[in-house]
Amino acid sequence: MELREIMTSPVVTLSPAAKVAEARWLMREHNMQHLPVVDSGELVGIISDRDIHVPRLLGQWNAFPWIEGVSVKWLMSSPLSALPPTARIAEAAKTMRDDKVGCVAVVQQGELLGIVTITDLLNLLDPASGALVYGSQVHRVSEEIRTRDAQ
Repeated sequence: MELREIMTSPVVTLSPAAKVAEARWLMREHNMQHLPVVDSGELVGIISDRDIHVPRLLGQWNAFPWIEGVSVKWLMSSPLSALPPTARIAEAAKTMRDDKVGCVAVVQQGELLGIVTITDLLNLLDPASGALVYGSQVHRVSEEIRTRDAQ
């Protein structure tokens, strides 16, 4: 299965000059945790909910009050992980694991086409059996599939 089959597209983006308050509002409005940052049509970074929140002692997430007016360019992750739309889901999972990130951008010839998150990958699993489920097919996760997808 290729990323183009599971990516979120079109993608909600913002500019590097956008303020954290706008990023927070967009994440809440669209129920997202990651926003690609685009400057003059070029993908320059990604800002996540973790970039704009800090943990409190009790384990709750809380925002610094002064951070709302800060430009996202100061908090975004860059460089970022990106793959072509023809990349396999196993490659996206490996990239997220190896880079310790929650998403990968789907880019072709410099154009942002979509985004794939950990949630998108988890949505491919059947909670009852652990099988990969997509389309009308169900596939058991086996060493054979892992080996094939890793290639």
